[in-house]
Amino acid sequence: MPTIVSLAAIPPRFGHLGPVLESLIAQTAKIDEIRLYLPKRFRRFPGYAGEMPDVPKGVRVIQTDDDLGPASKVLFAVDDLRGSDCNIIYCDDDMVYEPTRFARMIEAGLRHPDACISPAGISRTFSTASTTTRSTGWMSCCRGIGCRKPPSTQRLPNGCGDTCLHHRLRRHKAGRGCRASPSHHLQ
Repeated sequence: MPTIVSLAAIPPRFGHLGPVLESLIAQTAKIDEIRLYLPKRFRRFPGYAGEMPDVPKGVRVIQTDDDLGPASKVLFAVDDLRGSDCNIIYCDDDMVYEPTRFARMIEAGLRHPDACISPAGISRTFSTASTTTRSTGWMSCCRGIGCRKPPSTQRLPNGCGDTCLHHRLRRHKAGRGCRASPSHHLQ
């Protein structure tokens, strides 16, 4: 199954992207593509003149019309790859990743094939005007890459600030969007 790494960056971090991108290229997992999403205009940086960061060979820069903020690293890739059976690992522009991290996430994803693997998770309860419900679209298991405990519906992945593997995107029968995937909390 192809694995795509996706991230976005902001202009103040362009000068420090080199080590981050090199750490993505150096992953022991087979990575089919590294995508860096950059908007043509940044909402938070109105003085941005469109300059592009230097990126190493093997990183594809994709300019987008919209600035979705931190969600750019996830939403553009999910939209571009809708209907594909692939892994998307999204990550941050300010973290250097150890070489085996993504291989361990992919391995954990094979143990939980309908899951989104996240090294960090947060407890969440959703409430509406009169009711409170637990999250049911996301699941998590125990802390640690070697987790084998049964999933729980009480945690959400905290992918912003770390990495998250969105496992096996598929087209709905109606052809809209990607399938909602549970999450397994990892450390």
